Amino acid sequence: MISKIGMIGMIEVRRLGPALSLALVFGAVGCALETGENERFSAPPPKRAGSVVVAGCTLDERQTGTLATAAAHAVLSEVILLCPAFDAEGTLWPTDHAPVAAQVSSLHALGYKVTIAIGANDATGLPLPAPQLASLLARPDKREAMIAETVGFEVGQDRFDVALPTLDNRSAIDLTAFVSGLSSAARPRRVGIFAPPSSTLPSDLPGGQAYELRALDSVVDRIRLMTLDYSCCGAPSGPTTDPGWAVDVARTTRDVAPRATLDIAYPLYGYDFDGDREKDLSYGDAEALAAVAHVTPVRGPTSALHFHYLDGAGHTHEVWFDDATSTTRALAAWTADVLPANVGVVYYGLGGEDPSLFAALASAAVQGIKP
Repeated sequence: MISKIGMIGMIEVRRLGPALSLALVFGAVGCALETGENERFSAPPPKRAGSVVVAGCTLDERQTGTLATAAAHAVLSEVILLCPAFDAEGTLWPTDHAPVAAQVSSLHALGYKVTIAIGANDATGLPLPAPQLASLLARPDKREAMIAETVGFEVGQDRFDVALPTLDNRSAIDLTAFVSGLSSAARPRRVGIFAPPSSTLPSDLPGGQAYELRALDSVVDRIRLMTLDYSCCGAPSGPTTDPGWAVDVARTTRDVAPRATLDIAYPLYGYDFDGDREKDLSYGDAEALAAVAHVTPVRGPTSALHFHYLDGAGHTHEVWFDDATSTTRALAAWTADVLPANVGVVYYGLGGEDPSLFAALASAAVQGIKP
């Protein structure tokens, strides 16, 4: 299971219509997915800055092994640790920085930049409810203390990101004040922010109006757009992201935030839908479920894989997940005329991916081909 610490509320999204979104991307590149293996683009997609999110303060053995490979180095230059997090009192946890500092040092030795992403969780580790977070941000004294604690979380990292869960829409002024204060206090270290994937202005997402991107554009260096969970959280079952929708989100953001560098997120996990409920799962989990159910996954409109199975209680489940082929096809469709070359990609959930993913992405980047 892929843990999305502090983020699940912020990245709830609405289905915007896959036909329109897909036409935006795949129509723009002028070639259909069905035209065969290894088709070359007349203009190969640009090599984009790549970063990967790790949900926690430290990596496991598999994650470390993946990052040590030449393929990962060809795709990624930065590791984002979703750690630490504020509690309901505004205290930053963990208070023991030594294990995090050791992890940062290890990642630097592997050749990666490291970003510390600050979240907010309750005592059980779940995202801090919006009213509690709003009350913290609304108090100048609390904001100042939180800024001081963040800057004091010194583990040798290269930068900070603000990665808060769902906010109250009324927190816009307070969030901007917090991020602005942190940006000033952290200098020369750079500061970025995880932002909801709004494709409309004003935003129609929960808490989306709390992110006043015009104001934040002047105080952050990077805006990471959480283009995840396209079919999650009450929406009908379907792919975890949509490539055309991600482009739409980036274009909408660029209209109001022309200064900051943009990233769009790509999930390394899938979902198992059971009626109106869903749980995230890794590529390996999905493959194992398909094997036990004796079903063969098929590709949907975005090339993501999906299949149905019956559980022990007789409930029908629908599983959607990405693999190396669907992910590489999506990124290959983002030619420079569709998505500017300076827009980076954040791969969310290291450890949940198809084991062949980074090798496939590295090969496509070198060869300029469509898989």
